[in-house]
Parts: sequence; C-alpha cells; structure tokens
Amino acid sequence: MVFDVDRAFSHDVDYSPRERGGASQSGLGGKTVLEVCPPSKDDAGYLEYRRLHGSLISTLKLRFLKACEVSEAKRDKVMSCMAENSWDEYRCSECGAVIKRPVGACNSRFCPVCQKFYSLRKARESFHMIRCFSGHQIRLVFTIPDRYWGEISDHDQVNRLLKAIRKTLSRFYGLMVGGLYGVHTWRTEDPWEWYPHVEVIMSAVGFSKKGFVKGLKLWLVKKKLDELRSIYKEELEKEFGWKIKGIDIFYQFIKDNARLMHVLKYALRPAIDSFKELQYVPHGKMGGIARHFVFRSGWRSYRWFGFMSHNVRMKYAEKLEVDISLPKLKWWQCPECRVGIIQLTKKVRNGEVTFHVDPPELDVRGLDRPPPIPRISNKLLAQVLEKKKKPLVEHTFEALCEANPSMPEWMIRMSLKEGKEWL
Repeated sequence: MVFDVDRAFSHDVDYSPRERGGASQSGLGGKTVLEVCPPSKDDAGYLEYRRLHGSLISTLKLRFLKACEVSEAKRDKVMSCMAENSWDEYRCSECGAVIKRPVGACNSRFCPVCQKFYSLRKARESFHMIRCFSGHQIRLVFTIPDRYWGEISDHDQVNRLLKAIRKTLSRFYGLMVGGLYGVHTWRTEDPWEWYPHVEVIMSAVGFSKKGFVKGLKLWLVKKKLDELRSIYKEELEKEFGWKIKGIDIFYQFIKDNARLMHVLKYALRPAIDSFKELQYVPHGKMGGIARHFVFRSGWRSYRWFGFMSHNVRMKYAEKLEVDISLPKLKWWQCPECRVGIIQLTKKVRNGEVTFHVDPPELDVRGLDRPPPIPRISNKLLAQVLEKKKKPLVEHTFEALCEANPSMPEWMIRMSLKEGKEWL
C-alpha cells in the first residue's frame, strides 16, 4: 500500500474516531488514520509524516491541553513528559522487589500518566492507614438522580453533597465512623460524560459519644439497605431541596488485602490514565474529558473524614493502641517493605539498555543464602553415587564424625559401645 502523506495527514482530516458504523469527515469509516494506513519506518513518506504532523498521540495531546486551557509554558512541559522511552529499574536489597521509575515526568495536574502514578502512591499510603484501624472494610458508592447531575458542577456543591453523606452515615450507624471518600465526576463506560458520584471506603469500626469502640456489621439485609437509602434521600432533600422518588447506593464489604488495594486504586484513579485513550473519544467530546481534569486541579478529590481526619486520627489511634505513623520514604528506600535499600540495576534510554547489573540472588527473608549443611561427607556421597550401594564406615568415633558432620557428638558416643562408660 502506498503511504499518501498529503491525503492521510492533511488539515481537513478528522483524527477522532466515530461510533461503530458511522462515517467521519475523512471517509475512514469510523476508524482513525493510523488504523487505516499505519506508517512504518520502511515507508517512503515516514520521515515526511514525522516532519509535518508528528504522531497521532502528540496531536491528541495538544488538542486535549487546549481544551483544558493550559498555558503555553505548562503545555510544553506536558507535551515533553516521558516523550522518550526512558526509565530506571531498581531492586530492593531485602525483599527483592523490582521498582521502575520513569525519567522526565512533568508532575502536572493535566497529565493523565503522572496523575496515575500519583494515585497509585496515595492508594498505597491509604491502604496502610485503613488497615491499622480494622482488618475489615466497607465500601459504599453514593449516587444522585440523573436529572440533578448538572447541579453538582462546582466545588461548593460537591462539598454540600459530602456533608449529606457524612450525616447519612452518622444517622445510620449511630456512631462516629471514619474512612476515605473519593469524588468521581465520570463513568467508566463514557468518561467524557458528567456523572458525579462519591466512592466511600471506611473501616468496620466506630466510636460512640463516650469514646467506646464498636464493630460495624459487614452484612446488611435488604431491609437495612432500604433504611440507608431512605436516610440518604432525606438528607439530599434537606440539603438541596430536591424531590427524589428513588435513589441507589452500592454496598460491599471487604475482607482481604488484595480486594482493598484494588478498590483504593479504583477510587483514587483519574478519568483516563493514558493519552492513548483519547483516540477513542468521540468527535466533540474532548471538552468533557478536559472538564474532569480542570475540576480536580487545585482541589482535593479525595479526603479523610470522621475519626480518620488529619486533626483527630492520632487521638483515636491511641485508644485502639495502633501505630498509624507512616514516615515519608526517601528515594533510596523500598516502597514495598519500607526496610531495604533499592539499588540501581538497569538504565533504559530511548528503548535501549545503557546500564545493567545482575543483582545477587536473595532468599525470601532477603538474606544471602548460606551454604547447605551436608548430611554426609562428600567422600561417602561419591561412593554412593558411583557404586550404587551403601558405603562401609569404620565403627570409630573419628570415622563416624567425619561421615556424619551434622550429627552431635553425644549422639555418636551413645551409638558406640563405650557410650555407657562415657555416661
């Protein structure tokens, strides 16, 4: 196939994919340009394509940043973020974990890749905090009717929604509960749509007004769930003055660490975690994706509440006699075991390995493996392997000690005739 640069990358071509079966302005049948005529380095027009228009991802990046109304200085910083396939690989000296760190991150609020790394780091810290108070957790998802989605459009309205959720939990359990909530303004199926809802992850314990600790029920029957929905409906009507016929709340209890980590990653994630996902956004919907990032910039999209708030968590941790201190890690400390020291083992620049060191073999405890203790001497082991028969050992104390290095001396003396005289 001939690669037509002027046709495929002219300014009249619409780069955004359409719905399946639809027709785009470029006549590509709902597919992107790269899906119809993907360029390769062997094509004659590849260098011209790179010179004129760059890659499709770069074009989508620029369109997304313009929709976010980012200044030119910050725009250039995001455009060059991790542009090269470069990263460093470290290995822990204690647990043997492998840590990969990218080189050249922009750390911008409008960069999906940097926001993904930030959310993963916060999920790990939140995991330690929630696990300190209770071994079991509860997850709740509070939604609102679709006709009121547009009214939750600024930070003040979201704060009022969070206030109604806190009152709902306090009334339902009759205790002071604590946990983490993350505000989502999108849905997984259509991330360009505005769909405000709140993810709540809290420990399965609560404190009474007198300071006593009580456990929360993990399993709620249908009657209790209906009661929770009715309380939430009353609080929304009182706070916003809405008239709600029915409302939905998703409930789940968590018992294992893997599930808790998965839920925390989901609750703290950004709307998209890669610029590659922009190529699946329909035409005219780029502003919807940008709206989520603009809404989250300069505002905390996740917060602690109840007895896990920053100003009172230490007070309640002392009552439970738990240690919630999480010292900030240095760059050379392992984020997995928090004990070992990470060592540089590999450098990758532009996809090529420029530095590589084979790390020493580590055991499960992170210590160097000691040499195994032989059960018999090497001389006798060679006789067994060669002659395929049991070797004969002289029945003396010295010969038995040489043949059985792992056997204690008192046991060898007891096996000899002179054992009784030794005792």
